[in-house]
This record gives sequence, C-alpha cells and structure tokens, in this order.
Amino acid sequence: MCGIAGFWYFYKKTSHPEKLLRKMAKSIDHRGPDGEGIWYDPTLFIGFAHRRLSIVDLSETGHQPMISKNGRWVLCYNGEIYNTAFLQVLLKTKGGILNGHSDTEIILESISLFGLDFTLHHLNGMFAFSLWDRQTETLYLGKDRLGIKPLYWTHQEDGIWFASELKALLQDNAVRKKTNPEAVDKLIRYGYIPAPLTIYKNIFKLLPGYILTFKKNNPPAFHPYWTLEDTIKENAHHTSLSSEEDLHGLLKEVVKDHLSGDVDIGAFLSGGIDSTLIVALMKEVSSNPIKTFCIGFNENLYNEAPYAKTISNFLGTDHTEHYISSSQVLDVIPKLSDIYDEPLGDSSQIPTYLVSSLSRQQVKVVLSGDGGDELFGGYKRYLLGNKLFRWKNCVPCPSFLINFLNRMPKTVKRIFHSLLPPILKKWGYPESFFKVLELLHSKNYLEIYDILINICPKNILINENPSLWEALSNNLSSRTAIEQFLYFDEKFYLPDDILAKVDRASMAVGLEVRVPFLDPRIVSQAWRIPITEKIQGNSRKKILRSILSKYLPKNLYERPKMGFRAPVDHWLRGPLKDWAHTLLEPKNLSPYFNQTHVMEAWINHLNKKKDNGDFLWPILMYQAWKEKWPTEL
Repeated sequence: MCGIAGFWYFYKKTSHPEKLLRKMAKSIDHRGPDGEGIWYDPTLFIGFAHRRLSIVDLSETGHQPMISKNGRWVLCYNGEIYNTAFLQVLLKTKGGILNGHSDTEIILESISLFGLDFTLHHLNGMFAFSLWDRQTETLYLGKDRLGIKPLYWTHQEDGIWFASELKALLQDNAVRKKTNPEAVDKLIRYGYIPAPLTIYKNIFKLLPGYILTFKKNNPPAFHPYWTLEDTIKENAHHTSLSSEEDLHGLLKEVVKDHLSGDVDIGAFLSGGIDSTLIVALMKEVSSNPIKTFCIGFNENLYNEAPYAKTISNFLGTDHTEHYISSSQVLDVIPKLSDIYDEPLGDSSQIPTYLVSSLSRQQVKVVLSGDGGDELFGGYKRYLLGNKLFRWKNCVPCPSFLINFLNRMPKTVKRIFHSLLPPILKKWGYPESFFKVLELLHSKNYLEIYDILINICPKNILINENPSLWEALSNNLSSRTAIEQFLYFDEKFYLPDDILAKVDRASMAVGLEVRVPFLDPRIVSQAWRIPITEKIQGNSRKKILRSILSKYLPKNLYERPKMGFRAPVDHWLRGPLKDWAHTLLEPKNLSPYFNQTHVMEAWINHLNKKKDNGDFLWPILMYQAWKEKWPTEL
C-alpha cells in the first residue's frame, strides 16, 4: 500500500517541478513511510510522485514510479494484487522477464505485453494508479472495482492534478479551492460525500471501476472497465446454482489469497459476524499464529470488546484490546481534519483510527470484515424498506392525508405521532412526522431508501439540493426493495463512507487493511445468492451465520447487532462538550446552516431532551474542517 500524486501541465513548465512533486509526496508520507520516488519529464511537464509502504517484494526492485522494460510506460501505483501468480504465468507465455516479484512490475509488464484493458479485466485486488504512455502522450488514471483505494483528480485549462488524498493536490497553489455547496448538503444529510463529488468544486473522486483518460487538447474521457450494475445483471440468472457450500469454499480461497505478502498479517476482530468469520477462516487456511485487535468503550451500549475477547479465546488468536479513554478522544479530535482532509460525518472514524494505531504497533497488514453487511444484508434498513413500502401502499388517499396532516395543529400532530406503528416512530417527534409525509409522497424504493438514510432534520440546512439518487431510479427498478437497498449501499455508502473511513484512518499510521468480502469473486457470488439465503424473517446475513456455525457455537455470535459505533452522544456531553460548543457558536457557524435550529438541537442534546449526536457530528466535522482548510465559500 502506498500513496501517489502527480500533475501534467499542458502548456508551460511550473516553477521547480521536482520540488513540487516532493512536496506533494511529503504531504502523504504517512501512506508510505518506507520510501519516496519521483519521475518527471521536462519536455512534456508531466510528473509522478510515490510514497512506498513495502508489503510484497521489500527490495529496491519494487521502487516507484516504475518504467516498463520497453521504455513506453510509466506507472505509479497504490494497492495490492492477489492474483499475481496467475499474471506471472501469462507473462511467461509471452516471454516476459521480471526483475523481482512486486505487484507494480507485474502490472506494468502485463500492460506492456497485453494492454491496459486486458490487464485491468484480469487484475484481482485493490488499487489506484496513474499511467503515462510515452508513445501516444496519454495519461490514464484508474481505480479498483469497489473503490477500496482512493484517487482524487482535477482538470483545469492549464493542466491535470491527481493524488491519493486531497492534501497532496492542495500543495500546488494553481489548484483552485472553493467549497462545493452540493457536497456540504450531502455530507449533512448522509454523513459522507458520495463520488464523484468532493468538498471542493471542480475536484472529483474517480468512480470505482473506471479509467479516466487525458490527451492534450481533448476533454477527459471516462471508460468503465467494470460496473456493479453489469455484475448484478450477469449473476441474476445464476441464483439457483449458488449454494452455501460454494460461498464457503470461495471464502476460504479468497482469505488465503489475502494472506499473501512478505510481512506479518493480523485482523480486526470486533466480535461481530463478519470479522469473526474472517478470523475463523484465517485460522483454517494459515499455519501462522493470528494476531487480532479490538477497541473497547467504557459505555456498555457500544462495547463489543468482551465478545471479541471470548471469540479470540475460543479461536486461539493472539489478541490485543484497548479501551478508549476520554483523554484519547481529545487527542484524536484535532487530528481528524488532517487525516480526513475532506469532512466525514461517521463518528466511528475515531475508534477506527485508534484500532489502526493499535494494530500498527505489531503488524503492517490486517484483514477486516468490511463489506459483509452490504453484500449479505446486515443492516436493519433492508428489513424496513419492504415494511415501509407495504405500509405506505395500505394508506388510502395519500394526497388527501398529506394535506390533512399538514393542516393539523401541533397538539394533534403529537397525538398522530403517538399512534404511529413503532417502525415509524424511530426518529422521534417531530422528525417522524416529517418522515411520514415524505413516505406518503414516495413513489419507489429509491425514495424510501433516501428517507431511511437521511439523518438531517428539517430546517438545519439553509438550502437543500436535489436528492443524490434521482439519476439511479431506473437502474434496478424491477428488483426487490432489499436488492435495491443492497445496490445503493454498495454503490455509495460502502466506498464513500466505510472504505474511505478505513483507508484514511489506517494509512494515517501506515497500516494496510485488506477486505476479503470485497474480492470481485465474492461480490459476484453474493449476487447469485437468493435473497432468502441472506434475509429470512428478522434474521439477517443468514448464509454467513450458517457458515460461521461450522467454526463457533452459536451462543458466541448470536446476539443483537451492535455495529462499529462510537458513543458520540456521551462524548458530546462529556469530553468533547467544550470543543463542540465553540464550533457551533453562531459567530463560528457556517452560513450553510440555520444558526437557530442548530443551537436549539445542541442545547436539547446537552439537556438530554434528545440524542442529536448523529446529525450534529457531520456539522461538527465540517466546522472543524473549514478551520483546518480555509476555503472560499
């Protein structure tokens, strides 16, 4: 795992280009503490910078940026490839000779001999890269299928810039920095900024599975070499052929592949279904001792550490746990706006950073269970979607009811709220009332999904932008609610919240996190599995639970889902109270937010009238970010 950055000035040389490349590399040196490399072409004003975290082939033969043996290609790459042995065999059939066994050299020589499209279609791994074709003077930027590794880019009249993190782009004063109001809207509503948006106007995230091509005097060209939509459609008619045995065997194969490397490998272990299954499979396919790592909370409602410890004892792992103290929370808070140089409203970013720091003291690589919920139906919203749609369709004359409800006096609205079924009261008053109105307006599962994931109450944002999901409304309209919700989560929430959170937190301490559930083979297999094998009644991730039962007794893992959550409500009334209050004061609050409603929510939270931590956290992260990265509104 590494960090990459670079630029291409079209018409003129920037002053001190190699110094700028080193400056860009320095800003992301946490991603690659083991070495630095730059490449610059003084005739075409294009340059690559690389920071290296050595995992496979620790020798100098893996040094980057790397030039192909025929001299045509220059590659700067961040990631890990799990099927290099297969690619090496292909290379040998064409007479390819390698100096070492690094992923970079194998990818580069494969591109040289077979072409970029062929290579990408055969790569299995997580990656982001920049590739320069000296022959055609073409720049390619690419990203893995699920968006595990990040890549940001911007295109202006005079050039192109790209990097693993935004902070590297911002090292060049030529890059324009202006806040994107639409991104702020999405951050506050959903807790993250979905691709291709970033917090800055005209700076973008490269979409998963895409190649971006630049040629001088031509507009950028986008080309998907893989799409989630195609994967879903291709595997839909194979559902009857899939089985638990198939998935189990494939998981063992994938976990074994993910244990490749020349360094020690551990695992995050929360005690939940996904991480527990990954660790159990690691024990089965590896003869090496397994190190596991867990973060605990003193607040019992959020604390999974005792479960993780019990599972570790049963599986016999070398387990390390750490309980987060108030002082540690205060220590991490000032770092967040640097680690996440784009605001992220997921408060589990704090324990993710701390468990990464804990792990890095002993290993360079860990496996995690991320992706299990999104592929196999782990969230409550998958159950709620069908129930809400059925409830909505049972309501006679919804238009009349909407008008009637809007005219109700507040006292009657409260009575109406008290009569709602529990499923519709989970947001509290008055939010549940507004959600019911939105639900009655909804026309499809997509709109219901938006209702369920939107964490922002009415009147918090001064201006609201259109829903993110409108462009997706026809992609899978014939699918069930659960299938559509899985698709939406895999398309946006997974790469732009979960994976972004883990990448920045882990790479901030030089730790590589691998995600076996997001191996393309598992993703395809997951979409072959009938929904009834994932969710049945109120049981979620049914097929994973069944596989896990082969390794552990059910009493060790059959419990209500807790999720990897932080006790942010408690922290905001405790160690983070003064920090939050300062950021939310009217004199400091961004004009994007309604000062009166934000302060009212904050006071109600402090007085324990209502737990508002979930929607206040994204606001706080934006406020802290704009202090660290002053930007024109």
